[in-house]
Amino acid sequence: MCLCGAFSPCDNRTEIHVLQHDRERRHAFGTVRLLKIGLRQLFVHRMPADSGATFAKPPGFPDDAGVLYPGPGSLDLAKLDPEQRPKKLIVIDGTWSQAHRMYRDSPWLQDLPRYSLHPAEPSRYRIRKEPRHECLSTLESTAMALRMIEPETPDIDNLLHSFERMVDRQLACIAENASGKRRMKRARLRPMRAVPEPLWRTPHRVVVVYGESALPRSRREKQHRELAQWCAVRLQDPAEHFESIVQSEGAMPSGFFLGELGWTQDDLGRAERIATVQAKWQEFLRPDDVLVAWNKGSANLAKQHGLSPEVLVLKEAYRNTVVGNFGTLENVIRREGLVPGARLPMAGRAGLRLANAQVAAEFLRNWACKRLELVS
Repeated sequence: MCLCGAFSPCDNRTEIHVLQHDRERRHAFGTVRLLKIGLRQLFVHRMPADSGATFAKPPGFPDDAGVLYPGPGSLDLAKLDPEQRPKKLIVIDGTWSQAHRMYRDSPWLQDLPRYSLHPAEPSRYRIRKEPRHECLSTLESTAMALRMIEPETPDIDNLLHSFERMVDRQLACIAENASGKRRMKRARLRPMRAVPEPLWRTPHRVVVVYGESALPRSRREKQHRELAQWCAVRLQDPAEHFESIVQSEGAMPSGFFLGELGWTQDDLGRAERIATVQAKWQEFLRPDDVLVAWNKGSANLAKQHGLSPEVLVLKEAYRNTVVGNFGTLENVIRREGLVPGARLPMAGRAGLRLANAQVAAEFLRNWACKRLELVS
């Protein structure tokens, strides 16, 4: 809906400075964009959605302005003499909770003179519901304030009339869409973004990886976790897989650690130095292989220990296909009604975890392929 022709710019003398919350900037029914068309003297200062403890003063913000904000201590604009009226006025744009926080957490704003309005009629902004009778939209508040500060300026009322016509047209469109045939949305080609392209375009190149790690010798040492086991399987060729147990650079792993991983002393006896593991891994890989892992932990282990600079994370891809929390990989398999993978011939729990990661990768591949068929 183009509204440019409905607004005749008003030559206001008073500078209007809008402090706009970042989320309000993206609101479809925001009225600041209408003020940009209807006022000559308008300056918009955008405030971040989350700025921590306090909001910083925007660059170029005036120090000799008053702020339009109701409450105790504010001056009624309608009762001021001409010489008491502000030459520059700050209007806060956002929901009432956002406006309250912006004022509360801006000490530099609280130091300025404070003004208020007392409208006799409720807001005419019938598209959005106001919380109280005296609450107005940003455009209505600005227009009402300008009528009190500079009543002799023409076209201020035209700003409100154009605003009302815009609201009427919008409500008419809503009524028409509700009673007529609804527009059908075309399915979007989401697999391009939701699921990594190699997974559904070139699955023969995909290698699913999984890494086990051990903590440093001391929990106080700020260093990376040691790689303890590195496993992989080709997505469409389970017979081709890789496994290596990595020799620890520190003390021998405890019995508790072996039990947690499901290892035996025989498994520990075939541990190899990291340089040997890296060499064998490079022999296993093909030049065009793409590595995927269920979680980011395995991807970090690959990068930290020189196995691969890039591993795609399946958990992040799955998050793009569902709504809500889903928990562990085992929870995902139960949620989607998938059959858990058959344990791969690898030491300890890694054989089952890698098999389940392979099942999840195949599920995401099928999901993407079905979406592609839907929109093709």
